[in-house]
Amino acid sequence: MKRSGGDIDALARAARGGDCAATDELLALFKPLVLARARTVFIAGGERDDLIQEGMIGLYKAIMSYDPGRAGFGAFASVCVEKQIYTAVRQANRAGNRPLNEAVQLETPDCKSSIPAPEPYESDGVASVERLKTVLSAAEAAVLERLLEGMTYRQIAEATGKTVKSVDNTIGRIKAKLRKHRE
Repeated sequence: MKRSGGDIDALARAARGGDCAATDELLALFKPLVLARARTVFIAGGERDDLIQEGMIGLYKAIMSYDPGRAGFGAFASVCVEKQIYTAVRQANRAGNRPLNEAVQLETPDCKSSIPAPEPYESDGVASVERLKTVLSAAEAAVLERLLEGMTYRQIAEATGKTVKSVDNTIGRIKAKLRKHRE
């Protein structure tokens, strides 16, 4: 179903406000954009699905950080998707062309269909998380603990007194430390 720019911007505002149905609809509406962007990029040792997943993460980030006063959602989403894909490619190249399927995923349960659930990176996932916590700052450990309890980014932000973007940045640092910890 085709929508006008105003309809899409209204959907984006609703999704950012926590409307999971609006989030799911935007993810479905803009998946062709993600597929098109992922099709133009190659990652050595990786698969197209890895790039699509990164693009969907970029799309989700666009939904959660959209500011209707700055630009239309479509243009903003396009920039966010491309940035996420190209950042993933740069990181994969920087890490000796390791495939993206070694990346660690952390769930954002705001909307269950948004991003895949985490899988333990060792056979003893609980022990691995406990070892990881030894290299995290107190703030990072607090965010990780809440994330593992199933809290949404928004709930973590409210519980810690941070913004959703700050929580997202903290989770990015946790992922980077986890990748380094795995090596």
